[in-house]
Amino acid sequence: MNPTVHSLVLSAVDWDEVCPWLLFRKCLRLAFSFRLLLLTTLHLILVSLWLAAAFGWFTSSRTVEDLLKDYSCITAYVPHTQSAFPSGTHEIRQGTQGAISTQLSAGEIPAGNVLSEEKTGDDLRLEMLTVLEMDAPAERTQSETVLESPHPSENKTASVPSTNIVQPQEDPDASIQGSQTPALSVSAPNASAAKPYSMGQIVNQICASVYAGISTLLLWVVSARLTALQLTRGFRSSFHHELKFAIAQLGSSLTAFFWIALGTFLLALPLLVCRLFPANVMVWLMPAALIYAVFYFFFLLGTGLGSFFIPSVLATENSDAFDALSRSCAYALQKPLKLVLYLLAAILFGGLGLCAIVFLVVLIEHLCLTLTGTLPLGGSSLALYAFSWSVSAWLLLYGFSALQGIYLLLRRDVDAVELENVWLSEPQGVPAPQLPKLEEAAKETA
Repeated sequence: MNPTVHSLVLSAVDWDEVCPWLLFRKCLRLAFSFRLLLLTTLHLILVSLWLAAAFGWFTSSRTVEDLLKDYSCITAYVPHTQSAFPSGTHEIRQGTQGAISTQLSAGEIPAGNVLSEEKTGDDLRLEMLTVLEMDAPAERTQSETVLESPHPSENKTASVPSTNIVQPQEDPDASIQGSQTPALSVSAPNASAAKPYSMGQIVNQICASVYAGISTLLLWVVSARLTALQLTRGFRSSFHHELKFAIAQLGSSLTAFFWIALGTFLLALPLLVCRLFPANVMVWLMPAALIYAVFYFFFLLGTGLGSFFIPSVLATENSDAFDALSRSCAYALQKPLKLVLYLLAAILFGGLGLCAIVFLVVLIEHLCLTLTGTLPLGGSSLALYAFSWSVSAWLLLYGFSALQGIYLLLRRDVDAVELENVWLSEPQGVPAPQLPKLEEAAKETA
C-alpha cells in the first residue's frame, strides 16, 4: 500500500471510538501540569503536617524530616546527605580532617580550638537511641526493686509508693525461727501513662480532620472539572475559576456523602437488632436475614464504587446531590465488565506515568546535588524529601483525572451520551453580533 494512502486511512479512523481506553493518555498528560502538581504537593504536605501535629505524631525525637522521609513514596531513591558532596570536595574534606588530626596529636592545636564536624539529623537520632537503650536496663532495675526482710521493723524504713504482696520465699533463717514474713514488691509509679486529651487538643484534631477532608474534596472537584473540559471540549480553564465552581458544588458533594453514610448506618440497624433475639427466634429469622444481607452487600458495593464518581458527576452535569448519587451508583453497577476494563487501562497508563515521574524526580535531585555540591535548608535533607512528595501528588492527580475519564466512558456506554456533552457555566462559541441602536442607525443614514 502506498504510504500516503496508508496515512490517509489511519487519519480517517476515529481511534477514540475504536479504542476508547486511549482517552486515558489525555488524563496522563493533564496530571503532569506543573502548576496543578505544585499546588497538590503543597496541599499534601500541609495536610500531613497538621494531622501529624494534631494527633501527637511529633513525640520524643521525631521531626518534620522524619515525617517527610517515612511517608514518601520513593524514600529508598532519595539521595543521602553523603552524596551531596562531589568526589573532589569529599577528598578535600578528608585531607583537611587528616591535617587537623595530625596537628592535634602533635600538640600544635589546642583541643578546645578544634570544631567538631556537624552531624546530620540521622546521626543525632542514632546517638539518642543508643543512649536510651543503655539507660533502659538501669532504670528498669531501679524501678523494680524487691525489698525482702525477715523483720517488720526494717520494712517500715522503706518509703514505697506502691506495695504489692508477693508469695513468700523460703529463707533458712526464717525456717529456723519458725516464722515467714511476706516480701514487699516495690515498683515506681508509671510515668508514661497516657494523659487525657484536653479540649484544645480535641478541637485541633477535629479542625485538622475537617480541613483535610474539605480541601481534598475541593481539589478533587477542581481536577475533575479541568479534566472534563479538556477531554470533552478541549478547553483549558484556570485553577482559580474552577475553584469557584468547586466551592459552589461543595454543599452538594457533602450532602451526597452524608446520605451514603446515613443510609449505610440505617440499613445496618436490622442486622444489628437481629443479634438481640434469642437463638430459637434467630433460627426462624435466618432466611430473611440472609436475603437482607445480600441486599445490603449490593448496596455497599454500589455506594462504595459510586462514591468515587460523585465529584465527576458534579463536575460534568452540575446536578444536585440526589442526581449525583443515583448516576454514580447506576453507572458503577450496570456495566461491571466495562468498569473493570477501564480500570485496567487506567492502571496500565498510570504505571507508565509513575515510572516517568519517579525517574524525573530522582534525576532532578541527583543533578541538583551533583551540580551544587550542597544541600539546601542548612544542609538537611528536608527539601529533598519534600520534593519527593511530588510523586504522591502526581498519583493523586492522575487518580482524580482517571476517574473522570472512566465516568465519561461509562456514561456513554449506559446512557448513550456523547463525550462532548458537558455543562458549561458560560455559553461558548462565536458571540452573537450586536446590532446598532435605531437612533444611531437613523443618524448614519440621514
